[in-house]
Amino acid sequence: MKSIILICSMLFVLQCTAQDDPCNCTPVRGKKPYRLEAKTEMKYENFHGKRKTITPETMRAWEDTYAERTKRDVDKDALRLERTPEDSIYTLEGWVYKIKKEIDCDYHIVIGGQNATDQKAEVEVTVENCALQKKIMSYMKVHDVKFNKEIDPPIKLRVKGLGFYDGQHGKKKLTGTAWELHPVKSLMFE
Repeated sequence: MKSIILICSMLFVLQCTAQDDPCNCTPVRGKKPYRLEAKTEMKYENFHGKRKTITPETMRAWEDTYAERTKRDVDKDALRLERTPEDSIYTLEGWVYKIKKEIDCDYHIVIGGQNATDQKAEVEVTVENCALQKKIMSYMKVHDVKFNKEIDPPIKLRVKGLGFYDGQHGKKKLTGTAWELHPVKSLMFE
C-alpha cells in the first residue's frame, strides 16, 4: 500500500513539474499529423520578413484572397505554400484575450484589437520552441494569467511568426479564418 501511495505521489509531482516546464511536455498527436513539417518549421532564416505590421483583419482577409490556392494545394501533407502568407514572417500587434494549452503541447494565443468586439486572430507557439513557451509561462505566473481563461483587461502583445493555413480546423468560429501565425518566432509583452 505504501508503494502505491509513493508511486501516485511521484506521478502527481511529475505532472505538476511538467505543467510548469513546457520543455517537459510530451505532445499527443495522431499517426499522421496534419502538415507537421510545415507547422513546426524553425528555420526562420529561410523566410523573408514583411515590413508592415498586420492586424487580425489582415489575416481574416487571407481567407478569401487565398481560398482557391488553399482549396487546391493544401492537403494533410502539404509543405509551405509559396506566394501565399506561408512564405513570410509577419508582425502582429494586438491584445491577448486568451492563452490556451492544447494536448499537442502548443500554446494558442487569441489576439484582437483593444476592444473585445474587434476581430480576433490566433497564433501558435509550438512545443519545439519551449524557450518561448517558458517566457510566456513566466509572464503568466507574474501577472496571474491562467490557461483557458478570458484575460480582462487584455494584455498588449507584439508577435512575429510565419503565416500558416490550418485547414485541419477550417474557419474557426472565434476568428472567422483558418489562417494563423504558426509557428511564432518571437513575442514581446508590452
